[in-house]
Amino acid sequence: MAAPKTVLITGCSSGLGRALAIDLHGRSGNAEGKQGGAFRVFASARNTSALSDLAAMGIDVVQLDVTSQASVDAAIKTVVQQAGSIDVLINNAGLSRVGPVIEQPLSEVQEIFDANLFGVVRVTQAVAPHMMRARAGLIVMIGSVTSVLATPFGGAYAASKAALLGISDSLRLELAPFGVHVTHVTAGAIKTSFADNIVGSTTLERYERLESLYRPLAHLIRARAHASQDPKVAVAPDVAAAQIAATALAHNLCLAARPTAARVVGGRRVPALRSASTTRCQAATVLGRAAADDVVTIRFDSKGKPVVSVGGTSASAGTDEKAELAELANQFNIWNSALQTGDPEQVANLYADDGILLPTVSNQLRPDHAGKVDYFTSFLQLKPFGTIDDSFVRFLTPERDVGSNSGIYTFALVKEGKPVKVQARYSFIYRKIDGVWKITEHHSSAMPEPVAEPLDEVRGLFDIWNNALQTGDPEQVANLYADDGLLLPTVSNKIRPCHESKVDYFTSFLQLKPYGTIDERNVRFLNPAKTLAANSGIYTFNIVKEGKPASVQARYSFIYRKIGGAWKIVEHHSSAMPELPAAAPAAAAPAAAAKEPQRELVTAGSAPTEKRKKVFGLF
Repeated sequence: MAAPKTVLITGCSSGLGRALAIDLHGRSGNAEGKQGGAFRVFASARNTSALSDLAAMGIDVVQLDVTSQASVDAAIKTVVQQAGSIDVLINNAGLSRVGPVIEQPLSEVQEIFDANLFGVVRVTQAVAPHMMRARAGLIVMIGSVTSVLATPFGGAYAASKAALLGISDSLRLELAPFGVHVTHVTAGAIKTSFADNIVGSTTLERYERLESLYRPLAHLIRARAHASQDPKVAVAPDVAAAQIAATALAHNLCLAARPTAARVVGGRRVPALRSASTTRCQAATVLGRAAADDVVTIRFDSKGKPVVSVGGTSASAGTDEKAELAELANQFNIWNSALQTGDPEQVANLYADDGILLPTVSNQLRPDHAGKVDYFTSFLQLKPFGTIDDSFVRFLTPERDVGSNSGIYTFALVKEGKPVKVQARYSFIYRKIDGVWKITEHHSSAMPEPVAEPLDEVRGLFDIWNNALQTGDPEQVANLYADDGLLLPTVSNKIRPCHESKVDYFTSFLQLKPYGTIDERNVRFLNPAKTLAANSGIYTFNIVKEGKPASVQARYSFIYRKIGGAWKIVEHHSSAMPELPAAAPAAAAPAAAAKEPQRELVTAGSAPTEKRKKVFGLF
């Protein structure tokens, strides 16, 4: 059994941090308080007495105040000494205060930034070097929707979260060469004690005094503190935690087959900017045209685009319909999130009492609640996660109380212990019942036409091989080769025709902590049946040699054959770059280097001359 991943979570005294600790601890056999599951969780807080019940569950607890460098250093040292490493860091700790920026004390603004930004940087600076040296790790930043859509009386908090978003995007690019992933979760309304903490820590009376210019709006300032806790829009912390665990963590930690938070561009993995975990929030408005009890409602459509309306009516009927269509489209996300809970009852409850389910892989009509629970009990064992490839959303009645979402979706599943993807057609018919959308018909069917094998799948095989390198396990890398696969590596005179010889080679090679990126490639199928494919080109490896980072460029050829439905490497040939860069005139050398910095790089195994020692890129 693989060793559990070590997870450190900040801000676990309540709310989302606490829910994340319990959720991750409960995965893969930890529910009974036993270690040895998918994760070993370290829950942290300023006051560990608030974590006593987590400790009773078998969760490790550690004192950590993100605003104190001494506390951060001591906590990280404790975790590393006890667990040996930190594989995942979840920066969750934070705080908020409400008030108009013009009258909010600067000390209060500084307090917000110290926890929400500097505290995150402080902890990340202490943890990231351990991950970088290990060439693997995941850092999850718990952000806020206010980072992109600020609300009145929450300016300082929104600014701190916007800064966190910027830091996250930069860190993602800076840490990628070391095999460390960074994910930013743009959280919306989550039901926690956050509002009570805001009210308890903010002197709201200051805005009710005669000298305050905002005295006529003091009631709205107080209402702002509770806006995100509206039960109509806020989700429970355990639901949010399950969604984050299923999306932000899964792609990097092999929890299950999940869509990654990255897309492939030109052979390099380019992480997505952010992933939204909730889809709506509300905030009090101080616009002169709005009444005191009006709200600003912010929804996100299926493509992540915000749709805003004020009060009970919108500026135009067209805008209102777009917002309602976005809400209708979001019902798929709600259904998909219910799948992540693993609870068939929760999924079945999304269907109307007379709702019909016609699933892809069952001949039975499922017209009642029990039939749906029976189906989802089986389906959820596959750990499904759906993404929509193409859809058409529309209302079916003038009253906009019946609507449909039809199209094509893809499910990532775990079948017989292996990740697979299945594409199908779907139709959801929704009916609004007592103000809540319910599924009245759900029909899913297999794709009737054969789909050509996409070259994207072949391109992604390099990423699978490269990710296997990051595990440091030579067996895992060698298992990607066919039984009769040949390996001709750059720095060995031996042909490696069998499994043992590949393990022998990678045992040595992995000591260099290699991380590969493709510089140039040609991907193609080699037979009409598309069961044989080639990926040839030039790649670069960032390695650690004699304790120092270096980069090595080489030529490569991967030949893949589909065996038993899975791609295997049947030949892998790697060789040093045969040509040295052309010598340039001395006067022109700086300009030439500026234009083509990568040309300074040469490969491993080169003669130890000054020309052949240069490296490129970040290093």
